[in-house]
Amino acid sequence: PCAGFVSRLAWRSSIDSFTSLQGENVMAVRTWDQKVKNVVRKEVLKKRGDSVKTALFMPADTAYCVEEAKNSGLINDDTELILVDKNSTTLSLGYSRCVDGLYHDDDYIQLRRGKVEEVLRDLRPEDVAVSSSDWCDYLGFLYLDTCGELSPTMVDSLEIATKNKVITEKTTIAFTFSTA
Repeated sequence: PCAGFVSRLAWRSSIDSFTSLQGENVMAVRTWDQKVKNVVRKEVLKKRGDSVKTALFMPADTAYCVEEAKNSGLINDDTELILVDKNSTTLSLGYSRCVDGLYHDDDYIQLRRGKVEEVLRDLRPEDVAVSSSDWCDYLGFLYLDTCGELSPTMVDSLEIATKNKVITEKTTIAFTFSTA
């Protein structure tokens, strides 16, 4: 099934309202239905052919996406990972999980702090280049786990990354977006 469609099924808005003395709604919390998100993650991170040489993930602090990609064979120990998060603490925790928990060689991990849209716009082939027996200077796999909507900014960033030849016809793009 289409990952975007499946992800819409995974999003469950759970709003917990906390009221102040004046009775105003002061906080709303949204959560993922984790069981369904696990199914979605497993589906979009299936191995399709050989393991990719380069991959960009938004691993949060748990790096479940990297773990699933490794378990399926989509990535291997030689895959160059580009990990992206706008929060430096979350990025550091995701990195630690990849190195300490999943035993990915830290020489094959790049950390990019910022919004994924900004990272995609700024990436160049030399940034993702993997030097091995087979030269690879494009993203083999791109997992956009934004937990948000497909914004015009994201579409523009994907277009720029394509013009910059970081995303090619050989790139697999998987995504989980939600609807408003």
